[in-house]
Amino acid sequence: MVEDNLVDPFINETRPTLELLLVDTEQETARLQQEVGRLQQVAIQIKTSINRCSPISSLPPETLSRIFMLCCQPKYNTIGGVGSQGICPLRLSAVCKAWRDLAWTTSSLWSVIILIKPKPHALHLEGILASWIKRAGNQPLSIRYEAQSNDLLARLTQDTSKWMNVSMFLALESSFVIEKCKYFPLLQHLSIRVRAESPRPVIGEGYLFGFEHLDIFNAASLPKITHLHVPKFLRCLKPDLMWSQLRTFSVSTIGYEGICKILDFARFLEVFNANSLEDHYSYNPPTVIHSNLRCLVLKEVDSTVLNELLGKPDIGTPNLEDLTIEIYRGNPDSTSLSNFVASLHQLRRFRVKYDDTYNEDPDWVLKWLLNIPSLTELNVSISARASANLVSALGKPMSTEAKTEYLPLLVNFTITVDRCLDHNPTMKDIAEMLAYRSSGLSPSISRLKSALIYDAYTYQFTPEDFSTFRTASLGDLALTMVDRESLSQSWYSLFFSLI
Repeated sequence: MVEDNLVDPFINETRPTLELLLVDTEQETARLQQEVGRLQQVAIQIKTSINRCSPISSLPPETLSRIFMLCCQPKYNTIGGVGSQGICPLRLSAVCKAWRDLAWTTSSLWSVIILIKPKPHALHLEGILASWIKRAGNQPLSIRYEAQSNDLLARLTQDTSKWMNVSMFLALESSFVIEKCKYFPLLQHLSIRVRAESPRPVIGEGYLFGFEHLDIFNAASLPKITHLHVPKFLRCLKPDLMWSQLRTFSVSTIGYEGICKILDFARFLEVFNANSLEDHYSYNPPTVIHSNLRCLVLKEVDSTVLNELLGKPDIGTPNLEDLTIEIYRGNPDSTSLSNFVASLHQLRRFRVKYDDTYNEDPDWVLKWLLNIPSLTELNVSISARASANLVSALGKPMSTEAKTEYLPLLVNFTITVDRCLDHNPTMKDIAEMLAYRSSGLSPSISRLKSALIYDAYTYQFTPEDFSTFRTASLGDLALTMVDRESLSQSWYSLFFSLI
């Protein structure tokens, strides 16, 4: 009882003091918070003042927004469509408030939509996409879509009236989303590719999934189309006014009949690109003379298909300027194919690749390459023996009586060297040929300006190789040597920079 009487007066005396101290602490804390807020505002004002003093801040909004558009402009390709983008507009808007306000009100910045395998944990992506499209306003849309979400694809298809340049990498089962769309009034470039891992079309609930019967390729659906890439399973190739608008046609895989049909339909076509040619069946197409074609690319070609396609020839392209042929199997007919190539009086660029290392007769290669006097660029990746004979033919004639000067207009020469077999062009042979071609001693008018040498099978060029070219009189020739070792180092550097 005595102790309680002693404690109570002490509590009664100290409680007001503690409460007053607590109030003072809270007030001091509030004051400090206000001071921190004031200092933060001062820091923001200082940063804003510094930004205003920078030269770029003195630019008018119209000029700055134009710079933004150039930074965010994606790369385009006549075959693949929309490529990578240098800077995303979100990065520009994160620099400062002024840039954010300007970027968010510049609708053209948001007219490019690139969706490439978004992260699985990316939340609210559909909402972000909807907001992105809303910021684009009425701007025509350029789209690169490689995601695996039919929901995102369905959201994109709600705005097909604004599609202008669209590249899509889809699974077969996503075709039903595209088939719902029937009108693309602004679309100029359309590229549809199918995932390699996608299953073949299957029937589900009475519906056939796949792009085989995708019925949008007509003038009513695509009134402004000029560039088109279609996948392997496309079968609805019918005469239509749409084909007369096309300037570039590309296809993942096509057959002999399909090539002839497309060239017959698209009379104003300038570029035809086939990534793979199927074996042909019984088909007797009429001869197609296509005077507007400027570029022809045929990859993964069986020599039998090539002989049938160009040997007769069923296709005539008198004004062709750029030709690429990559043969993976068989032995081409040298006589008939050389007749086709010899008829190309306007051909400037020729790329030929032949992977059959067991071919012992390279005459067809020489008949092709050495009888095109109009060539200015030549890129060859052929058998070792054919390469050796080609280098020898382009070198200094062995006899002073020889009057033949092959490829007199050649400016750029690229060769892939195979040094694993017995018959191969040595570095000494190539150096002597390049020295002669660029020396001014040959009777032709133009001279070789650049040479690119790939060593395909050994890991790197030897010191003797470099010594050979250093001692050769190459004049002003721009020489580049690339081997597997340097390529692997380049890939390692790229990988390291991305980590």
